[in-house]
Amino acid sequence: MTPKTKKGMWLRPPEQLQHLNFGWLIRISAAAMAFCVLSIIFAELTGFAKISHPRAMLLTGICLCIIYGLLTGVRRQGWFYPGVLILMLLLILLFRQQVLEGTSIFWNQLGDTWTSATGWVLPELKTQLSSQESGTCLLLISILLGGLGAMLCILLASVCPAILAVGLPGLVLAGMIGFRHEVSLAYLLPVVLTAVFLLLSSGWGRGEAAVSVLLSWIAFIAVGCVLVSVAALPWAVNQAAFRENLHNSIHEYKFETRYTTLPEGNLTDYQDPAEDVRPALVVTMENPEAMHLRGFTGAVFEGNTWTALDPEILAENEDLLYWLNLNEFNPNMQFRAALLRSEAAENGITIQNIGACSRYLYVPFSLSSGINLSAQDLNTDAIRSHGERVYAFASVYGGADMLPSVLQYLQTSDEEAVSHFRKAESAYREFVSKYYLEVPQAVMDLLAEEWDQYGAPDSMTAQQAQTCVLDFLNRCFGEEGVAEDMELPLSIAEGTSFQYATVAAMTLRYFGIPARYAEGYVITEEMAAQAEGGASIEVDSTCAGAWVEVYHDGIGWIPMEITPGLGESAENGTGDGLNSEDDNTELKEGEELEETPEENAQAPEPDGGYLVTISRAIGRGFLLVWLILFSAVLLLIVRRYILVSHRQKMFSGKNRSEAIAWIFADTALLLERLGYDRGNGSMYDLCDPIRQRFGEEFARMLKKGIDLNAMAIFSSRELSEEQREEALQLHSATRQHLQSESKWIDRLWMKWIQCRY
Repeated sequence: MTPKTKKGMWLRPPEQLQHLNFGWLIRISAAAMAFCVLSIIFAELTGFAKISHPRAMLLTGICLCIIYGLLTGVRRQGWFYPGVLILMLLLILLFRQQVLEGTSIFWNQLGDTWTSATGWVLPELKTQLSSQESGTCLLLISILLGGLGAMLCILLASVCPAILAVGLPGLVLAGMIGFRHEVSLAYLLPVVLTAVFLLLSSGWGRGEAAVSVLLSWIAFIAVGCVLVSVAALPWAVNQAAFRENLHNSIHEYKFETRYTTLPEGNLTDYQDPAEDVRPALVVTMENPEAMHLRGFTGAVFEGNTWTALDPEILAENEDLLYWLNLNEFNPNMQFRAALLRSEAAENGITIQNIGACSRYLYVPFSLSSGINLSAQDLNTDAIRSHGERVYAFASVYGGADMLPSVLQYLQTSDEEAVSHFRKAESAYREFVSKYYLEVPQAVMDLLAEEWDQYGAPDSMTAQQAQTCVLDFLNRCFGEEGVAEDMELPLSIAEGTSFQYATVAAMTLRYFGIPARYAEGYVITEEMAAQAEGGASIEVDSTCAGAWVEVYHDGIGWIPMEITPGLGESAENGTGDGLNSEDDNTELKEGEELEETPEENAQAPEPDGGYLVTISRAIGRGFLLVWLILFSAVLLLIVRRYILVSHRQKMFSGKNRSEAIAWIFADTALLLERLGYDRGNGSMYDLCDPIRQRFGEEFARMLKKGIDLNAMAIFSSRELSEEQREEALQLHSATRQHLQSESKWIDRLWMKWIQCRY
């Protein structure tokens, strides 16, 4: 009975039509599509499109795809990767200065884009060539980037298209999240279509039925059209909201627990926490004392939400903030720095985070050691962590009581270290005054009439401004609670510490006093008095809340309750104004401070500033050395691959006689490296010396190999596969003797330079 013939359309052509197999054309088309989409989105996300049009990158990649396709058509695609790498290496060697310059320009643009999105700084590379030559430099770096990207896409499309199909949308999504950048639908749609085409083309080489693949294609297109249509509707969730929801979900999963209660500035849907007490921190202090352990801090208030400074603002002040960190001026440890390495007593503190958010480290204003802000992080507010649940640090013991003496010391001392600190602090003060005095227009409209009753802030002294602030807060938050006849910001959290801190921060800013919002946990004097040294203090949700921190010239951000000049201003509004004239210990600006207005803030270069130049020079030199070494190693690998592949091809040729002759000729070269050079004599003369050195078995194999070589050269009879195996065994044994009796440096030389094995 004749079996039924399989019918239907197949992706793999039948055997009789192999000469019409155009599968390579489909793979190259898929690789070219993937490269074009990837290049355009890469230029958009990294900011490369701002300094150079990616047309050179696209043209390079497309040309390489065409060349690979032509080589595949004539079955010479094995030469593609070595040839492209050699050409790229020659391009780097011939135009190394321009390539380095283009790399520096691209790296700096990438760093600016990354800093604007995240607030983290990438080391800047110094450029040397003139701006007129930057076009050529960017053209060269575009060609190199296009070549590398095209080779990667071609390799993946040829070996495993499915990986490229899945990885392409994944890379785009990761780039959007990493750079906080939205990619328009005009770019996202080609990404999806390219991924689908890659999945379709992946079935060609496996002989999958085209009907099932095409049905999947049609279903995928239908679903994609529905999603695109839904995304285009006005009520659809935009990309920003999606990214924000994704960020919040990751944040909750990674850092929060079911006990977390602090809103971290987001009070849009504030709800009063449950009455049950929830654990937060376990604090162990060598010398128990009252303190505010701040976590999240907010600089910008808008729509019932406090947020940190925008990364773009931090990027604008990158030079200043980076310089401050290089000069060991850390805003989170400013009070300890103001003591200038004095012998102030330190209080060792260990915190175990049980239920609080682990995105932040909860530390006091008198932080002394144990936590260092990286110079690459421009964040000047909260100290962020990577989810640490247990950490230790030290604080200045009795820091609140030392504030007046510290201010007096900074004001009167003429020491060089004090002058240097005052100069750095004044530069940071300029930054604070610029960004921590902003009051939203909505708050101004709400409270302007109440504030105007005190007069114009510009005409007030510091004492008068502080008095007005305390009087206003006493009116808003009296002993009976929030005033009923006064509408205040953040009404959703009325009567809570969150509203008090918000109103206090806005009022302080209106009267010209830099302030910020802070959340965390408060250890009261009663709690500290009941604890013994080294004993644990359990801090729960009843200790959680918010407060306002005031920037005091010289010593940094301090909770308002303990700020000199503001007296005690608790949340119930019991502040009694200024205590006395002795509290007016503001840091007076001397000559050093007058030297640091706009000019110093833009390009500060005091002691230690030269470190930036050194680091850039080291980074540039390291990049050049790394590039040269990488190119040399790559060239050696490619060269060895080509020679070894050619040798193996000769050893395994269809003509066994010719293959055995090649094997024995290479064996003779290995014997020469062992010291057995036959010269003009016969190979048989080497058998006796080799027998004495390596034994009878190896000598017998050599004699057999000599006979096989003679038969391969002079005999017309075809040799067998077993005889080829005997020749290979002799070759392998000779190579093993050579490796075992050579020094490691000789082995490396023979392997990578001479390519003997």
